[in-house]
Amino acid sequence: MSLTTTRQELAAALQNAGYSLYAYPSETMIAPCVVLVPGEPYVMWETPTRRRANFQITLVVVLNDNQAALTNLETMIDELSEILPTNVNIGDFSQPQPTTIGSTEFLASDISLEIVIN
Repeated sequence: MSLTTTRQELAAALQNAGYSLYAYPSETMIAPCVVLVPGEPYVMWETPTRRRANFQITLVVVLNDNQAALTNLETMIDELSEILPTNVNIGDFSQPQPTTIGSTEFLASDISLEIVIN
């Protein structure tokens, strides 16, 4: 499987959860949403035919009410953990942090994913 196909399949799985998906943080994100970007390091070679790719996912919800925002973010974590492909190694979610994008306040949490590419 190619790196591009791997990234596209991951994006499709994330979109199937029903959230808006962005390939970069945008000034006009509609939350709740998921931002999918390459991780660091992006690609690691294990053998000439086996690679691993890292991605970072940021889960974003609107921060109108602290308790509701945290509950919404936790719901996203639960849902996304269940729909990720089986070849994905899920890292730890970061502590939720308030962030401003454009003029809107959001609550966000990051996670690193590692995918084995055969």
